[in-house]
Amino acid sequence: MTLADFRRARDAGQLDATRLHRWARQAADNFVAYYHTCDGYLAEAITLLCEIAILPDAALAEPGWRGLFSFLVERLSDSFDPRYCALYDRLFVQVVTFARRLPAGAALDDALRRFGLYGPDELLQRKQRLQHPAPLPLGARQAVRKVLIPSRVTIGADVAVTSVLMAKAKGVFPRAEIILLAPPATRALYAGDARVRVQTIAYDRGGDLIQRLTAWLDVLAMVDVETAGLAAGQYVVMDPDSRLTQLGIFPLIADDMRYYFFPSRGYRLEGLEAISELAAAWLAEAFGAEPPAAPYLALAPADVAYGRKMATALRDRARPHLVLLNFGVGGNERKRVDDAFEAELMARLLTTGSRLLLAKGVGAEEVAHAERLLAMLRTRGHTVSEIAPDVDAPPSPLSDVVAWQGSLGAFAGLIGASDLYLGYDSAGQHIAAALGVPTIDIFVDRQYPLIAKRWKPYSPGHVEVITAGSDPPFPPAEREALLAATMAAYRWLRR
Repeated sequence: MTLADFRRARDAGQLDATRLHRWARQAADNFVAYYHTCDGYLAEAITLLCEIAILPDAALAEPGWRGLFSFLVERLSDSFDPRYCALYDRLFVQVVTFARRLPAGAALDDALRRFGLYGPDELLQRKQRLQHPAPLPLGARQAVRKVLIPSRVTIGADVAVTSVLMAKAKGVFPRAEIILLAPPATRALYAGDARVRVQTIAYDRGGDLIQRLTAWLDVLAMVDVETAGLAAGQYVVMDPDSRLTQLGIFPLIADDMRYYFFPSRGYRLEGLEAISELAAAWLAEAFGAEPPAAPYLALAPADVAYGRKMATALRDRARPHLVLLNFGVGGNERKRVDDAFEAELMARLLTTGSRLLLAKGVGAEEVAHAERLLAMLRTRGHTVSEIAPDVDAPPSPLSDVVAWQGSLGAFAGLIGASDLYLGYDSAGQHIAAALGVPTIDIFVDRQYPLIAKRWKPYSPGHVEVITAGSDPPFPPAEREALLAATMAAYRWLRR
């Protein structure tokens, strides 16, 4: 499939979604294969994906933007391969150059010109400048009044990475307010920190090409509001490799010398694997070893109190140990085993005398999944009950498994008051680790070997990572090995 073939089919009105999905996948695969084969750059593949992505029919356009973001951007980013960093930059600059020439991209083009970024060369040169941040002397740090930090968009990544930058900023810039530009839900995680203010920004991870690119304009407008009236030396940006800036391609301020960009995909240091540790090490290089930085949360006192009250009520003499489970995967089914595995794991945990608190998750799909698990446990003879929304007391009498659903802040409060947290690779394990709660993290997706190492929760407490030995669907022996490893980790943490 070539670009010319696509254009002929488009002009002849012979396009359909099935064919376009196949072409988009082929284009993405050919792009990566060409790079590996001859260290080359297959620009035509990116042009093809861009032209599909701007088709007027949304159903036909979807394969294009999905090919760019799911098949290529996430693929290059999730591999944590340093070789892909420059490849990503070149790819995304080509996408931006394509988009800014469209009528729908006029505002994008105007904003980039404001920063003197007229074409691909200027965009790439700016990104290269970010690799060498200039140290700020002590006096200049004292002058900073605001530190602007764009979110990594997902809650887990904000806890694991962005909060490390926030913690460092609080120490390095003692007179500054920390402005976190993030989705609305993130506010609950830092409501208890007087130095942090969350300015809510929307980013539609399912949006089309132009929507995703022009989301930067809203972020830029917010930065303009926050820096209005401040001198250039009174604010800095610390970018955790944010999707809001498309991994550093889009600027937020004019002075690159006050823009600190953590290259999370390519930064490596001997002996360090977790992305939180790498972020802390990079910050030490950029700002000095003191003060140290690590993931943190600052929950609202009401959420902390809610978690403690509920956890206390859920424990009794028969089941004194409270395990909070969350089997949500943020829509990525590659991270899950299956319902039968989860139900069997819960049944085995119940034999140890633990009370299980099952978080039902977010959205209709996750709630339906939790309901299936509860039904499976009932058929095994276990008692199951549910805490109604907005009720701050568990049902009486207490059952073996209690289901719960609520706000992110209350969820974090419950995690913090539990004896152990268990789940797949998602936001919950990073929240638990940051709160020092013993954590079991099950990694199933083996598509990218470094993911389990990079996204291992970093914690002052105990974290046990269970990694699947093969890809699902698991044969019986592999499933039993995964169950046995999880239970062994549980017994070790409870000892």
